[in-house]
Amino acid sequence: MTVVTTHISESLPDTRTTSPVWFGNLVIVLFLIAQALDGIFTYLGIRAFGLSEGNPLIAYSFRHAGVGPGLTGAKLLAVGCSMLLHLLGLHRTLGVLTLLYLSLAILPWSYLIFLAR
Repeated sequence: MTVVTTHISESLPDTRTTSPVWFGNLVIVLFLIAQALDGIFTYLGIRAFGLSEGNPLIAYSFRHAGVGPGLTGAKLLAVGCSMLLHLLGLHRTLGVLTLLYLSLAILPWSYLIFLAR
């Protein structure tokens, strides 16, 4: 019986050569900024303006853990997953997620907090 062991990096596609290092670093920084802004805007929207969370999973965590702990847990999970994508070299995927976050989370919260008062 022969046992074959492979390292996980040997079975993953090598995507690091498709984008320059600066692109990956820029994308992860933008994603982290988007997460921080979303966390701040969500907290302000809920606590200061009485708005509600649109994501049912996040709203569920707010009901059961509270706004602060639920939001912190969600943001830590998002940051952890983004770090994994960054370390795996999936920078384009992270870039698309960053654009989605900016357009579907940051812009709506910005509108609700700053323009719809």
